[in-house]
Amino acid sequence: MAPRRKLNLTSHHSIKRTVFTFLGMHPTFQPSPTTLFFLLRSLRSTSKCGDRAGALVGQFVARWGSEIVDDRVRRRYASLLIKQSKLRAAATVDLAQQHVEALREEWRTEKEVRVGERNAERRRHLRWLDMGRTPRRNLEKWCWRLLRRRLWRTWNKGRSTLVDK
Repeated sequence: MAPRRKLNLTSHHSIKRTVFTFLGMHPTFQPSPTTLFFLLRSLRSTSKCGDRAGALVGQFVARWGSEIVDDRVRRRYASLLIKQSKLRAAATVDLAQQHVEALREEWRTEKEVRVGERNAERRRHLRWLDMGRTPRRNLEKWCWRLLRRRLWRTWNKGRSTLVDK
């Protein structure tokens, strides 16, 4: 995928064919969530992008399991659904992401309880420069917040046009 190149459905199928050809070269080759994330990028400029993204995600999940879907893939899928004006489906994806975040927070709390005071002492000894060593997680939360705001605005814009009529 060349930068700033207009991607259409033909280029999406070409990219998809190339990826599947590469994955079929050896049985140990497996895609990562980043592979699916980049494949979903090629659907942005197509019509019915949300439906096509759902089919692609379903195809990957059926073949490689649900671990292939991570936060970025869910976010891009929800974004494509919003673009296609499938707000209920996008809200369902957002609800699934909120559930994943709650489970992560629960797991993190459980881990802190198990580890106990050692973790708190370790955190105290960290320097302020070391605190930003995992910026990706915070960036992903910020991107999800933007997507939720866009979903909320689109949802309310649709309701206001129904009331005006």
